[in-house]
Amino acid sequence: MWTGGKTTYVVFAVPFSENLGDGVIFECLRKAISQIDSSAVVIPADISGRQRFPSKKRESIAFARAALAKLPSKFRPLLPLIVFGLIRRRGLERHLSQLAVQGDLAILGGGHLFSDANLNFPVKISILGRVLRPARRPVAVYSVGVSEGWSKMGKCLFIKALQDLKPVHISVRDEVSAKAFSGQTKLATPRITLDPGILCSQFFPVETRGGGLAPVGINVIGTEALVLDANSPRWAKSLGALFYSRLGRGLINVGFRIVYFTNGAEEDERELDALTLHDPSLFSHSQVHRAPRPERPLELMQRIAGLRALISHRLHANIIAYSYGVPSIGLAWDQKVESFFSLVGRERYLVPRGAQSPDYVVNLLKGAVDEGVSPLDRRRVIDKAFNDVVSLIAVLKNAGR
Repeated sequence: MWTGGKTTYVVFAVPFSENLGDGVIFECLRKAISQIDSSAVVIPADISGRQRFPSKKRESIAFARAALAKLPSKFRPLLPLIVFGLIRRRGLERHLSQLAVQGDLAILGGGHLFSDANLNFPVKISILGRVLRPARRPVAVYSVGVSEGWSKMGKCLFIKALQDLKPVHISVRDEVSAKAFSGQTKLATPRITLDPGILCSQFFPVETRGGGLAPVGINVIGTEALVLDANSPRWAKSLGALFYSRLGRGLINVGFRIVYFTNGAEEDERELDALTLHDPSLFSHSQVHRAPRPERPLELMQRIAGLRALISHRLHANIIAYSYGVPSIGLAWDQKVESFFSLVGRERYLVPRGAQSPDYVVNLLKGAVDEGVSPLDRRRVIDKAFNDVVSLIAVLKNAGR
């Protein structure tokens, strides 16, 4: 454990995103840093300019995402370029600068930050690079997800940002990200470090209900998010209310109680609203419940920890479930979900895009519930995730001397 004078870490990511999986990453990283370094003060810095979680529905964001999903793909990058490259650029620079000057050490991560969905993160991270360049503080890029297929402009922005940041440590969260990073930046293959969200059960213990009385959680994702981020919009549009309705009824028919819930994102809640309108009789069933929208990361952790099993497209819903020993079925839609299941040795419980029929998922879930999650494997993975943060702090502290 590090001791001495106070050390302020500024963690740049999207900790106040409505998708609370990103908040889970930050909370776990904050707890790990504080346990490793007793002098640590950890400050969240949202690279989208948010300063807190939203206190009410963000209809404007939901509308913007819906409108963006309807645009032809070649026009979608214009929105972040206009909003963050022009209209909000100076405000975002000022926000990030005010946070940066408070820190002794800086961390960019975790989360799927090196992805080029319509230039969103390339623009924001390039602004961060310009802000941190004159600060001359040690910077680490830590356990980030990296997508393939960066646009020409996105690649230029990411590479320029890395030149500005001059990171003393670069790590990504899986092999696919490592290959995508080195292939597109022409830099050395980065180290692989586990997603900090895996630590949630260690730092936020929850009394799990488990057993036959606990429900199976169906974690709903908005099809707009899939259309914007997945490689196959046509496939993404095939999901939605009908899929989730048939999945729920299939689970009821084999004796499971179920709860529908989201990770908190507005587009996910809108998808769940559409489901209740599509099949109102489903929600009048005694074995079906709709959970209220989670507003903070801890609420999401507690909800998933109390499940008998989980079915989800969302990466961090699956990560949280694994950490708490809740069997989960991953519904693949991009490589990050596939990579996580491979990393923890549960590939057999990943459903590929072409096989996502409700009957198939229900049958696979029954096997996952019977098998459970190995406590020894979980302990090994959690210990590695913690030791990865130990190594990160060592590098940063050494660079800061």
